[in-house]
Amino acid sequence: MNWFTDESIIANAKRTAAAALAVLSGLFLMNALTSTFITAVLDLQIPEWIPDVLHERIYNWVLEHAGFAVGPQRLLGVIANLYKTDTFLGVVVFVFSIVIPFGKVVVCLLGAIYPTKKNLGPRLAAYISKYAMADVFIVSLVVVLIKADQLVYRFRIEEGFWFFFAAVIASWVSALLLTIGNSNEGTHPR
Repeated sequence: MNWFTDESIIANAKRTAAAALAVLSGLFLMNALTSTFITAVLDLQIPEWIPDVLHERIYNWVLEHAGFAVGPQRLLGVIANLYKTDTFLGVVVFVFSIVIPFGKVVVCLLGAIYPTKKNLGPRLAAYISKYAMADVFIVSLVVVLIKADQLVYRFRIEEGFWFFFAAVIASWVSALLLTIGNSNEGTHPR
């Protein structure tokens, strides 16, 4: 018997890799929540004829009335600010950027550790993956904001963004490893 073609060894290797990637994805997500996600900068071009002593007051007034968030921004802080201004949008972003990705990590980890004959873990991972694509949307939304460079309001990607991006990729590969080769499963995570 050739151990390279032994189905149980290959299945165990896939489950082990899926479990490792799920753990790694969870660690990346925790780092994404605690690290700076983006840094926002607002540069006002105040006319020279306005006295220097008024520049700070004008800057603060613009920040207060325009609602711009400046400085380092964490994902949880962004969600909290969204929740304050628009409860529904805050809840939606919270669910799709925190709850579903962490749920996907748990499902992938449990599916890898406790395989069932009905392939419940891989099937659930494939189902959740459909909704976890919203986390890719969150990443792309931040990229659009960064590339928009509207007026003089700029964003800089920080380490939290990259942790979130890495978590998305790791959980996607973990779910993919769980679903590939399951005869009962016709869909793969997208």
